[in-house]
Amino acid sequence: MQFIRALVIPASLLGLFASGPACAAGASASAFSANFTTDGVNTAIDPVNTLSSGPDPRYDKTHKAGAYHNQLILTDAASPPALTVDTSGSTSRILGIFGIDTSSAEGDATVTGLNLKLAPYVPPGSNAIPAPYLQITANSVHETANYDALFIVPNRMRVSSAGRFDGLTITGSLVGGKTLKVTGAQKPDTVLFQSDTVTITLNSKLVTALISCSLKCKLTPYSVRAAGVDVALNGAKLGKHKVSGDISVAAVAAGSGRGF
Repeated sequence: MQFIRALVIPASLLGLFASGPACAAGASASAFSANFTTDGVNTAIDPVNTLSSGPDPRYDKTHKAGAYHNQLILTDAASPPALTVDTSGSTSRILGIFGIDTSSAEGDATVTGLNLKLAPYVPPGSNAIPAPYLQITANSVHETANYDALFIVPNRMRVSSAGRFDGLTITGSLVGGKTLKVTGAQKPDTVLFQSDTVTITLNSKLVTALISCSLKCKLTPYSVRAAGVDVALNGAKLGKHKVSGDISVAAVAAGSGRGF
């Protein structure tokens, strides 16, 4: 299901957003991020390999990062869960252009050699190999977000996203011990797994839009945020601990400079 955040405004004001001179379009891209609340304790991995647009009317930026490794221990309490992330590389790209009558932007993120494991923490020197609560591996995860607008009659704003996967495999106790495998393109908001405490979505998509109403109502999208893989935890039981939070792989966004 596609999620849309909308604001209702009078039709007479819609022109402030969707007509007149074009405004700059923004874009962003990052390889990975995570945030958790574990028994009331907040921890996070800030977005990795991040690019975001500035005020320039034209931009085309690419940043390639090499191998990445990080381990986040979710709490100082006994027997903590830990998130370990390894990638062989990632690429973030943003591009955009605007002129008198048009505006467009695109964000792209690709993560290769992904190995993400949420499991009981193992101290250095231990030979223990605990079963993971969640493990996600992939040869590659790619996500794209697009925005384009035409500011002359007929006014038009469009947003879209696309996700593509090579050898994505997800397993662990949080998905009931199943092995979920995906290769190829996926439709927006493809829910791969869902339970009371865990939702895993491929090509997750959040559209922000304006609703103008006169004789009839019109929905005008002006930004989109998407992620190749999104894992949402809601009070998930990880050993002795209750964890909520979000894991995002290949996150991108594109939209109007006035709402992005």
